Amino acid sequence: MGRWFPGQKFCRARGVLAIGNAASGIVAIGILSAGILSLGVLSAGLLSLGALSAGLLLACGGLSVGCIAIGGFAFGLFAVGGCAIGVYSIGGLAVAQKIAAGGAAYAPIAIGDAASGEIVFDINSPISPEVIRQVILQRFPEIRDIIIRLFSMTVSG
Repeated sequence: MGRWFPGQKFCRARGVLAIGNAASGIVAIGILSAGILSLGVLSAGLLSLGALSAGLLLACGGLSVGCIAIGGFAFGLFAVGGCAIGVYSIGGLAVAQKIAAGGAAYAPIAIGDAASGEIVFDINSPISPEVIRQVILQRFPEIRDIIIRLFSMTVSG
């Protein structure tokens, strides 16, 4: 086995609860971790929390990739973060395939201070949430109600 720091051995852990430099298990905690619930600097799993994280369902971290991604740089189906890129995005810079909300938003339906897209809403405008709801339903009738509610609450009207 190699050494991680002078005097410290590199520890690999496997099991239901795995804690080590490199950990894999149902719950994995370590610098490198992989598991159903994964916590670490570089983590991958069903639910992943770490500086660099990849999660099948949820990923939270500095750089996150997952179905629901939350972080500084977030890439996913639903992305939330400083720089969020996905099908639906919320963040400082939000780029989306369908709906984006944030400081700078780019999508077919864009809600933001500096928004660009086919249909644009100013985040500080006195538009009622019901107007945004109707526009979203008209443009994308297949969208789930929770997504519509989330984006219609982003205006101050």
